[in-house]
Amino acid sequence: MCQVEPCTFKYVSTDIATLLSYSVDFDSSLDDYVLTLTGTNFGAFTGDNTEVIIDGFHQTIISASDTEVKVHLVNVLDSSTMNIAFYLPSGIPAGTDDLDMNIGISLTP
Repeated sequence: MCQVEPCTFKYVSTDIATLLSYSVDFDSSLDDYVLTLTGTNFGAFTGDNTEVIIDGFHQTIISASDTEVKVHLVNVLDSSTMNIAFYLPSGIPAGTDDLDMNIGISLTP
């Protein structure tokens, strides 16, 4: 019950998963590319709760934690793509605009 008029409420979200940065590097031990996603509140682990899909292909999660997800890029159609989906247990993290709409990733030999 509001004691004051007008009665307004503001939803404040906390602990939302946020992607802060990402990079693609060549891993000589895998002889392939690895995408590293860094952020906060991922709630991720290497089981079925974390997914990265690039160009329609599910990629292999190497490791996952609350602040970092490492992904072995096993199948990508183009050396530069913005067709990237990153799913966490809580959904799509905030801050993915550069990853999936603006810049994407590039695989450079």
